[in-house]
Amino acid sequence: MFASLRTASRPLVRRPYLARSLQTASVPPTSSASTSQPPPKSSKPRKPREKATSTPALSTQEAQAEQTVKYPYHIGRSWRGGEPVYEDWVRGGRARTLIRLVQGDQKKLLQDLQTTLFAPLGIDETRLDGRVRLPGHIDLRGHWRREVVFWMRERGL
Repeated sequence: MFASLRTASRPLVRRPYLARSLQTASVPPTSSASTSQPPPKSSKPRKPREKATSTPALSTQEAQAEQTVKYPYHIGRSWRGGEPVYEDWVRGGRARTLIRLVQGDQKKLLQDLQTTLFAPLGIDETRLDGRVRLPGHIDLRGHWRREVVFWMRERGL
């Protein structure tokens, strides 16, 4: 039915850019599968594989440095891979720092924060007002995000 509408002088494809893209996308005809041959092998000689060498024995100081410290708590990472330490302003204009994704002994983590981070800075427990709010959440008074993140990275948490 539509074959009668085509004329001999009229090209089959009206858009030349479409015709070019179809020409480049077409696969050239190949011979039958029975006559196909595998690609020729490379004439370059292969290098022999090197055997894995054993690591030299470590000294006792290096072995102690490589051992990681095991803490009774673990602080996970946020979904983007950062430390889950957040600053917030609560009603009344009070600044708070929230540490999330804490697993394990949360009270021990709070105690370690108070003794190793805030005590050398001269901040006592009453001023810090650290609390375990929810399971996995520690709440501190004040904006301490930079200090807490540095402390976490320093200890490898």
